[in-house]
Amino acid sequence: MPLKPKMVPKKPDDMMESNFKLKAKEHKKKRHSTFEAEKATNGLKKLKAKEAKSKKTRKQGKGEAPKQTPQEKRKQEKATQKKKTS
Repeated sequence: MPLKPKMVPKKPDDMMESNFKLKAKEHKKKRHSTFEAEKATNGLKKLKAKEAKSKKTRKQGKGEAPKQTPQEKRKQEKATQKKKTS
């Protein structure tokens, strides 16, 4: 009949090290789960923004160009003038 090995009590250093490893593993899991959740919410936000943008373009009509403000017109004119001179 084989003898049972004696239970050797762990040294305090070993216990501290294993506890540290366990806590590090838990922390990593926690961080990963929050990262995944954050990633999912950001994806939803981007998707909603994209949908809102597509709705705006549909409302303007297919052939119509978006209306420009006088400031935008001036900027565009200046840009075309610079292209012509260069």
